Amino acid sequence: MTCSERHVNNVRSNVSRVMTELSIRVLPDISTDRVTHWLSAQRTAGMGARTRNIYRAALHGFASWCVHTS
Repeated sequence: MTCSERHVNNVRSNVSRVMTELSIRVLPDISTDRVTHWLSAQRTAGMGARTRNIYRAALHGFASWCVHTS
């Protein structure tokens, strides 16, 4: 399955935002607890459920891709 350039750019942007805001520099720094805490903070800041789920899905997809391509 191929993804559109727009989709790839959106996922890249979402993953990049989370990694930047959590100061993640290497893959082992990503953890469920850190991401869950970030998502919770976004909820408190007013981010909608659908948007949070988009971020969650982007991170999940990125992590799965990392595992399957290593």
